[in-house]
This record gives sequence, structure tokens and C-alpha cells, in this order.
Amino acid sequence: MCPFCAHQAGNHHNGPVDVPEGKTLKDLRMSAEAFKLYSANRDTTLSDSMPSANSPKLKVVGFSEAGRELLKESSGIPGQDWVEVQWSMMDSLLWVMQRVEKTALAGGGVIYSTGDLTMSESHFRGGGMIELLLLTAQDALVYTKNNLKTHTWRTYEPPLPESLPTDPRERARALFNLIDPPSSRHWNAYIEHRQKADAITDELMESFTGQDMDPFLDTVTASIENALDTSDLDDLEQVTDGVVILSYSAPDNGWGELNDADVLTRIHSPHLPKSVDVHFTYYHRMRMSSVDWNYTIGFRVNQTPRPCPRSYPSHQDGSIPRSHTRNGWRSFGWFYLDGRRAEHSACTVTKEDLQEVHDALFGDSDEEDSLGSKVGLVETARLLLASVGIDFRVAEDEEQKEDDGDGHRRSYREASFDFAAEKPAISAAHIRKICGIPPLEGDDTADLSQEQVTEAMDGSYDDEDEDEDDDYEHDEDDEGEYQPRHRRQERDDECVIC
Repeated sequence: MCPFCAHQAGNHHNGPVDVPEGKTLKDLRMSAEAFKLYSANRDTTLSDSMPSANSPKLKVVGFSEAGRELLKESSGIPGQDWVEVQWSMMDSLLWVMQRVEKTALAGGGVIYSTGDLTMSESHFRGGGMIELLLLTAQDALVYTKNNLKTHTWRTYEPPLPESLPTDPRERARALFNLIDPPSSRHWNAYIEHRQKADAITDELMESFTGQDMDPFLDTVTASIENALDTSDLDDLEQVTDGVVILSYSAPDNGWGELNDADVLTRIHSPHLPKSVDVHFTYYHRMRMSSVDWNYTIGFRVNQTPRPCPRSYPSHQDGSIPRSHTRNGWRSFGWFYLDGRRAEHSACTVTKEDLQEVHDALFGDSDEEDSLGSKVGLVETARLLLASVGIDFRVAEDEEQKEDDGDGHRRSYREASFDFAAEKPAISAAHIRKICGIPPLEGDDTADLSQEQVTEAMDGSYDDEDEDEDDDYEHDEDDEGEYQPRHRRQERDDECVIC
């Protein structure tokens, strides 16, 4: 009989249950015969085959004394109150649970669902011995109250409101840990808009309470720190705290790859009452006989405080090449494949663009030891990209290229995009060129600020030339606005394999 209910062990329930009054977990341990009946009613072929002899092991420890006593008895090793089970990145948490035969597993402040995949949980991507807690249903309530995982975006804690200065400039300095802010009539507006932007990101962080952080947001924070690692800044946090997520959609496909993204961020100056908005879209689908792939990135310099946008009006652009060309927006670069898989791209950012962004965020670099003198144009370009989750290196010599890499950096532990192409729209060679850095071996010497078109690769399409109007047809919405529609996205009957 099942120790939790009156059913036979073979008809045992699989949901979480409370430990009956007067008993402990150890009292409820099944006999070998009862467990054989229980397990006979389920198919464990996949869960048993997933780990190999060389698979790593994870450690399961008891959350409560009762849990530790149970595991002490289960381990088979005198005095050892924990057990180890094998696992793989292809596992689901259900299969791990079946190997442990438990009520719930928890780790790092997150209580896992049976449907979760280990590869999608950051707790399993940290390296070393993975440790999980064994919880009963009662334990889960206590654990949730005391250990629920929370997230914060900023590191600086401002003073209490009653201790803030009344002068707008000094108030802004105290609220946001600013660096030598000059006098300006715009500090009140800067405070208002930045606090609203911070509130948007705080709300986003609260939505992940009790969960792991979205891998894409982890990528954003890591990319921002990496972008400034070659600068002479004394304290990166004063800059990184000023980057906020205004809106985003970047679902991870479970393999650490991002096939869709629409990201809008704002970089607040740590020195001036100014900011820079950055917008990025990405779409990538590999099908049986076609590939859909396009992305755009643009930015807008706000020379005076401006209310936070909650979305970018993409329908105003009309096509990929015309993205980010209205209402003060400028294009950093754009890319798409046409129906014959020829690449069309341009890296349109200029030195003047980067200089304006630099001066808005950090001030001019004329004075020695000023904030502006500690950040170069290369770091400025990298920060723009990093704010939307693109970790990008721009080597300044062959030694740096060998040591640190060049171009987009991908990590299997972080959500990442694919920019590998013959003519990418985000080009380290182009950034070197406009920043006055001598070209490195293998640099593309073409004028990448102009549209680049590669040879078609897909013989299954017509050989006739296709112009931009063919590549991008438009539908008209109910309000008469034209919506871009890429021709290859009409092939909905194809099997998506990515």
C-alpha cells in the first residue's frame, strides 16, 4: 500500500503530497517490492537512457532535518546525508526527479517544475557540482518564504527620500550616483524621466521573482560590462546602472539561441541630463528550402530629457533598409537575405554618429582626466550594441585580436544571436575604419556604409534580379498604415527546423 494513501503502490499518484501527521519522510520510504510495482506503471526508457556513463552528477541535499534523515538512509553510506544522481543537459527536471524519487527539487531560490529543461535553467549552467534541495510540500512553503529568488538591475542604492538635496543637480547626483554633473536647467526633467525608466525595469525584475533571470537579460548585463572593459573608467557601475530595458521580446529556443528579438533600451548619461535610445530587431528561421534572416539596429540621441518610449513604431520604416531613419533615429546597420539567399547589408554608423553619442553620454574629451577622455569611440560603439544584448569586440591590433577575439562573441552559457555572414551589418572592420584604427589582416576593405550584396546561394529560386520592392511587399492595416512583410515569410507550410 502507498504510505500516503490507501491505493496500491502500482496505482500511486504522482503529484506532490503532504507527509501524514505523526510520520516523517523516512517512514514513508517504499520497500523494494512496492517501488517495483510503482515504477512498473511508467515508461522510463528516455529518462534512463539520457545520462551516459560519463555524464556529470548532481548532489541532492535535504532542506529539512527530515529530508536529511531520509537521504542518510538512502545514500547507503554511513553518516552521508545526501545522494548523487547523474544528469545531462538534455534532461527534463521530471527525469531528474524520477531518478531521485522525490516531491520537489529546488536550487538557487527557484522551485523547479517537472517540465523544465536543465539546459534552460541557469542553475545548471554554472559548472562544477550542481546542488539541489529535496523538499516536501510543507518544506516548499517555508523555502518560498525565506529563499525565493529575487533580481535587481541596479547596484547603487540611493539615499532615503528625506535626506535628498533640494537642488535639482545635487538631487540627481544623489539619486543616480552621477559623475561631476554640470549646472543645467534640465535636471528636474532628467530625474522625472529616469525614475520612470527605472520603474519600468524594476517591474520587469519583479516579474522574475522565484525564477531564474531570462538568459537574454543576463547577456545584456554581461555585454555592457564587457563593452567598457577597455576604457579607463574608475567605476563601471555608474555607467551600467544607467542602462535600462524599456521593452523586449527575445525568447530563448532552449538551446541558447535567439531566433526572434525586439529590444528597446535607453542609456542614461552618468554625467549630463541626456540619454541615448537604442532599438534592435532580429528574425532568423531556417526552413527546409529557404532561410528567413534579417536584423536592424538603430539609435537616437536625446540632447534634452525625453519621455521613455515603450515601443518602437517599426511600421513607419516600411522596409529593412529604411529602418531607423525617421523622428531622430539613425541606423547603425541593417541586414537581410533576399529570396535567393543573397545577403544585403550596410553598416551605416559614422564617426560623427559615434562622437555625438559619446559626447551626449560622457561629455567632450578635451580636458585631461575628464569622463569623456576615459571612454573612446570604440567603447561607445560597443556600448550601443551591448545595451541590446550584442557582445561585440573591436580589436585594435593583431595581438588584441589574438588574445580577445574580434567581432561578435558567442557563449554557450548565454543567450546569443547569429551574425555569421559574408557581409554582416555590424562590422568590426567598419568600426575600425571610422575610428581611425589601421585595418587588420582579413578586414573587408569595401565601403561597408553602402549597401553590400553577395552572390545568390539558393538555386531553387528564379535567377531574375529582385529589387527592394520585390523583397519587401506590404500589407495595409485597418488604419491605412503600411506594414512590412518579407516575401519568404509567406512560406508558412514549410517545416521550421531551428
